[in-house]
Amino acid sequence: MTATLFLFLLFSVRGVVSDPSGRPVQGAQVACGPETKTTDANGAVEFNSACDATIAKPGFAPAKASLKGNDSITLALAPASDQVVVTATGAPLALEDAGVAATVFTAKDFDAPHFPFVEDLLRDVPGLYLAQNGQNGAVTSLFSRGGNSYATLVLLDGVPLTDPGGQLDYSHLSSAGIDRMEVIRGPESALFGAEASSAVIQMFTRHGDSEDTRPHGAFVYDRGSFSTDHWSAMLDGGLAHRWDYAFTGDQYRSTGEFPNDAYRITSGTVNLGYKISDATQMRATYREFDAYTGDPGATADAGALDFLSHSYDRDSALSVRVDDVRGPRFSQRLIYGFHRYRDQYFDGFDPNFINVADRNMADYQGTLTHRGGALVFGYEFQRQGGLISNATKVRYNNGFFAQEQYAITSRIFVSGGARVEHSSVFGAEFAPRGAVTFRLPRELILRVSGSRGVQEPSLLQNFANEAYYVGNPNLKPEKTNSFEAGLSRDFLARRLHAEISYFRNAFRDLILYDFSVDPATWHNIEQSRARGVELSGAWKLNSFVTLRGGYTRLNTKITASNDPTQIGTPLIRRPQNAGSVSVDVARRSWSVSAGARLLGERPDSDFYNPGIKKTFGYENVFASASWKAAKHLEPFVRVQNLLNERYQEVLGYFALSRTGAVGLRVSW
Repeated sequence: MTATLFLFLLFSVRGVVSDPSGRPVQGAQVACGPETKTTDANGAVEFNSACDATIAKPGFAPAKASLKGNDSITLALAPASDQVVVTATGAPLALEDAGVAATVFTAKDFDAPHFPFVEDLLRDVPGLYLAQNGQNGAVTSLFSRGGNSYATLVLLDGVPLTDPGGQLDYSHLSSAGIDRMEVIRGPESALFGAEASSAVIQMFTRHGDSEDTRPHGAFVYDRGSFSTDHWSAMLDGGLAHRWDYAFTGDQYRSTGEFPNDAYRITSGTVNLGYKISDATQMRATYREFDAYTGDPGATADAGALDFLSHSYDRDSALSVRVDDVRGPRFSQRLIYGFHRYRDQYFDGFDPNFINVADRNMADYQGTLTHRGGALVFGYEFQRQGGLISNATKVRYNNGFFAQEQYAITSRIFVSGGARVEHSSVFGAEFAPRGAVTFRLPRELILRVSGSRGVQEPSLLQNFANEAYYVGNPNLKPEKTNSFEAGLSRDFLARRLHAEISYFRNAFRDLILYDFSVDPATWHNIEQSRARGVELSGAWKLNSFVTLRGGYTRLNTKITASNDPTQIGTPLIRRPQNAGSVSVDVARRSWSVSAGARLLGERPDSDFYNPGIKKTFGYENVFASASWKAAKHLEPFVRVQNLLNERYQEVLGYFALSRTGAVGLRVSW
């Protein structure tokens, strides 16, 4: 036995697999000749003899290495993987180490036959609830983990799309030209400042490949219920091995189900990249949409229908980014961003109401990689402006932030950081965040985190100057104190992934409109709290069938208010129970998806029926299918509200009845 052990030690080879920051990678599959083994908690694996090995793990790019003795192997993160996040920590990081509850959508989730709007994907994310005022294009709000509808920051290639103060109509977020989306649930003000107090959603636009000089493209057309027409065209490629480009145009039109219910949105996206050198790259993106929306009002009350009101919306977003690598351990990024939103509303009586808001920003970020982790630090400047009470008002924000990621051991990973945000209106605010992740036995991942979110007032709340109401320049930002714990694990040889999260949010200094003074204004006078549990899972039954599901149990309560009758009541439009389930069947030439979204009753209020205080629960069954008729030809069909249920997401506003569409995708 001693001789056998001696020969094994003499001829065996050993490899240690690590990620780009030097942390060991546990659970990587290493194929060495006829043998395949899995790396241990130290990232190590051993074989009897030298070989050319192939290393793979979800979230990392596959790698090859020659094992000859005691070798070190570094895996690169897979940037397009749904197992990697950038938004949570400021630098690419394996999702299991980020210490956050996150959902990642990749390019395949945005292609036909999937639905053409981002909101349809967000509806299946645990902890999120979207409420739409009825028809296509109607105002759509998002509530994350009990937070207010303005407490989620939405970014496009690093540029905020939300108005200063957090307002955003999600109905206009077309999925055309989007290649990836990361949804981080929980406060992220430590990185993003005073507009990410409940969650952050970041979308990344599609880009070309500078090494692929052959243009590629696709054209999609579908037609469906309520005279719906939708087309989308895409072209991408590379030039001279230095340039890459991607262009997308898209238009969606519908006459709607009710009178004065037409909707049209036309959008265009351009993404251009230039490789200055192997170490320095520049990228510019521009996205714009123009929309017309009819506003029939409360469609559940026939006597309240409005035949005249409508709005025109135009949104422009520009991002110019330079990425630079200085040696093997330091990289830096500089972003200039601009966003402008213009909403012109006609109510049928007054000539119009115009809302204009814009934002200019400059952001610098450095990333210093060290053994065991990385330090992310930076500075951001913002100029926020808008047309308020027929006058241009401006405020300025300066933010300094730092975030450290560090592996204490191969089984304990910590991350923590903070941001100091200074506003020309509310002064300075401090937003910390910390998280620790434990790799427990049997591949069980435990994460615990605490954070503070900050939400600044809107420009209207600061600067309004009307006869009946005025702004309050002394408003403090709203604050969210959050605690979260989560468990996740893979079962059945990684074919089944399950996750559970518990969160507890306390909302302080909430801003309410105060009618008790003349003229009316806004004050920090309300407090509330939210507690909940999120469950999610995905089970790959075999090579072509996947089951997915999610469930959220939420409990909310107002704990302080200027109206004593509101204390102890739940927050409106936050369902106590919400869930979704779906099945995907994907064969070589065809695929079918079907699922349902189920919502419990929610507290709400109706101006036309003040005695009604809640909206009843509902289920929305949906399905889609596609067939690869030829290499570049793919017909498809999709249906929403398959059971034709008459339900309301917002009290008083009927959601659309059954809608279907048939289309064709042509690619080259």
